[in-house]
Amino acid sequence: GIDFQYEEFYDWISSAWLVMEVVSITVALLALWWTRFPLLMLLVAFWLWFLSMDASRAIAGDDDFDWSDTERLVSMLFGLATLAVGIALQGRGLRPYAFWLYLFGHLMLLPNLANWALDDDAAAFRGLVFLAVYVLAVAASVWLQSRVFLVFGAIGVYCYVGYLAFEIFQDTLGFTFSLAFIGLLLIAGAIASQRYLQPWWAGRAARFSLLS
Repeated sequence: GIDFQYEEFYDWISSAWLVMEVVSITVALLALWWTRFPLLMLLVAFWLWFLSMDASRAIAGDDDFDWSDTERLVSMLFGLATLAVGIALQGRGLRPYAFWLYLFGHLMLLPNLANWALDDDAAAFRGLVFLAVYVLAVAASVWLQSRVFLVFGAIGVYCYVGYLAFEIFQDTLGFTFSLAFIGLLLIAGAIASQRYLQPWWAGRAARFSLLS
């Protein structure tokens, strides 16, 4: 028999479930095509999330999901692909369908990228890659007008700042002032985006729609 605690459910996964997940995604996509009901995309995105974990384990050949580099890489690629499909759908005017792909794409990407970049033994450049990704996510939120990108971008930036505070500069007094300065910059950036960048982008979008 199978013996595992319920809280370990997301760690105890089986490559044998891959077929079930692919079939579930296929059925959900067919129902979505037939009904044009955007909430069905929640099922597609949810099963993609599970598929990313099971595929990672199958490719890595591990009995448990133990955050190996292979598992992280596969899950991150799944997350990036899911986000890319969401952006493509939004570009075709299907924003309600893109929302769930954005949400679960970030759920695939954030923990795996954080484990890869902010691990105690990780090289310093990985942390900079992590920070760059989530600064770009904040910038993309303006382009896409997506609160999901903004929220996860902010979470990613705060994760990196917290990593610096509690792992790198734990006993450094000067970092307290640097952290306060970074917080002020984030507030100023949010105000500037609300006051200047969003109206500018809205004007460009309106002009583009008139030209098209």
